[in-house]
Amino acid sequence: MLTAYLDESGQEKRGVVRVGGFIGNEDQWKKLAAEWPKGFEGSQRKSLHMANFKFKHETEKILLAKLGPIPYECGLRRIMASVDVRDYYDLIEGTTAEANGHGYAMALLPLIEAIQAVVPTRESYKLVFETQEALGFYRDKMLDLIAYTLSHPPRDKRHIKRPQLVAWETIAKGQSCLCEPADYLCYHLSHKAEDANSVRALWTVPIMHGVSIWKSHLSREKARWYFQEIPLFDRLHPDDLEIWKKAIRSGQIDPWSKVLKQAENRYIQKGNRQ
Repeated sequence: MLTAYLDESGQEKRGVVRVGGFIGNEDQWKKLAAEWPKGFEGSQRKSLHMANFKFKHETEKILLAKLGPIPYECGLRRIMASVDVRDYYDLIEGTTAEANGHGYAMALLPLIEAIQAVVPTRESYKLVFETQEALGFYRDKMLDLIAYTLSHPPRDKRHIKRPQLVAWETIAKGQSCLCEPADYLCYHLSHKAEDANSVRALWTVPIMHGVSIWKSHLSREKARWYFQEIPLFDRLHPDDLEIWKKAIRSGQIDPWSKVLKQAENRYIQKGNRQ
């Protein structure tokens, strides 16, 4: 089984949100766990958190240059997915879909596409995220929907072998160094997109050492189509909207159950017709 350790960037903005990291097998991750700490030898830092870098000191540049090639040298592969919230926000603004339509959750759709493109068809994989207090609930609901969809292919495509998403889990921030390369990668791609010649983009280039990256972006058309399937409810006053969101998070209301039930009915009906 393969494992992907992931991070995100841009989730606090209403623009492009990225979710990405590295994927590999158990031996490759064990190798990274052994080699990654060696990159800090001679440095006062013992872990990598890109938000703490000032990009003013040569020691920072040297450390990033040492760490960057390590994931590739361990055999891990880069994966990245993105979505532009501006492509669909007009559809969901002021509705309960604002919550499950957050860019962090929506970016999981192209992330799975990117993984399916690089993972062998008979392989299984799991995803590992760092704890996301504000948005983890919606991430998990989106993954529930994705897992259901993957396990219920159209009848005429059930014979096609695909990689299997078997699980996802979260770990506390700082619990493992295995998410640190994902932080590095997301940071680089985010700043490269903003200004490829900035110091932050140039100093983080080493994380792109080696072969290409597997990327997928959720198109405007697909993003807008997706919300045809999701219950939006009416546009609400901000205070009322917060009440709805709290009710959803507490489990009093579950709009996703309706989506899954509709999908189940379509799956059954289509199977009966065929």
